[in-house]
Order: sequence, then structure tokens, then C-alpha cells
Amino acid sequence: MAKRKYNTWKQEDMDKALEKHRNGEIGFNEACRRFNIPKPTLRRHLKGLNNRKKFGRPNDMSPEMEEILAQHLMNLESCFFGLTTTEFRKLAFELAEKAQLPHRFNKEKKIAGKKWYYRFMKEHPTLSLRAPEPTSMARSKGFNKERVNEFFDKYEEILDKYKFVDHQIYNMDETALSTVHKPTKYFLSTTKAIGGTS
Repeated sequence: MAKRKYNTWKQEDMDKALEKHRNGEIGFNEACRRFNIPKPTLRRHLKGLNNRKKFGRPNDMSPEMEEILAQHLMNLESCFFGLTTTEFRKLAFELAEKAQLPHRFNKEKKIAGKKWYYRFMKEHPTLSLRAPEPTSMARSKGFNKERVNEFFDKYEEILDKYKFVDHQIYNMDETALSTVHKPTKYFLSTTKAIGGTS
């Protein structure tokens, strides 16, 4: 038995079918044939029984929670801490668990699915996936006086917000770390995407 297909019609075709049928231009059966819409589906829309704007399974997070997650990504980037797709999907899982949402994420691997990630990115076009460019610390435009001041402004803001005490603040040196690096991971950003996944 062939697998049944759902939602093969477009919303614009549904709108035209409803308009022409309600205006008496075409009959019910003709509307279904012309716009390739199943009869039960058109009947539900005519009766106003189908008010969904999106098809398929419901989202694992509310739009409001996803907006919070998107804003968090932007805040992380502004702090020079972009997340890879894997890190972001793990963060989404942790958020869903903490909020006790009835999600369908992978509880064994503790990570959100790729399909959820692609849908999330599609609905948040201000975010994209890009690769950081290899740069020399001495020549990097990102470490001029203006950017350094921006970093310390952000640092002070975080200290004031979370009230960290001395023993919660750590210092790191550059021992065994190259100042000219070649990044291998893509990260989420608000700038133009150049493709790739991680």
C-alpha cells in the first residue's frame, strides 16, 4: 500500500479555492480538482475547522521560547562566544528539559534534532552559519582599541549582573596557544552565512 501524502497543496491554492467557491465561480468538486486539494481538507477549511498556519508536527518549543533562544545566541556572539550547531542543539535540549517541555529531542544523546535546527534557522533569518577566518592577533581588526574597550564594557556588565566574587573569576595565559589559528568549526552568527555544518 502506497504511503499517504499530506499537505501536497499550497496555502495560496487553498485561498483561491475558498474564494472562488464562496463566490460561486466554481463548485466544490471543481475546486478540489483544479487546485489539487483533498475534499475532506477543503471541507474543513470551508467550515472554519482548520485554523492552523503551519503543517506537520507541532514545534517542541513555543515561538516565545525560541525567540529567547535566538536572542541568547546573539548575546553570546556579542560576547565573542559563538556556538557551533552541535553546542546549540545541546543547549536547546537543556532548555527544553529545564522547562519540562514535552519535546521529542534525543534524550539518550541529550541533543535537539537536526530537523528542528533547520526549521529554527529558517524561521530566524537574522541568524546564519559561518566559519571564522584565520587571523593574526597582531593584525586582527577585531582587537583594536575600540574592540578591547567593548570587551571590557561587556565584562563589567556581566560582573555587575551576576555579582561574581573573586574565587569565581579565573585568569588564563597563552601558554601553548597559537595566536594565529585556523578554526575548524562553524558557528552561529548574525552575519551572512557561507554554508557548512558541524
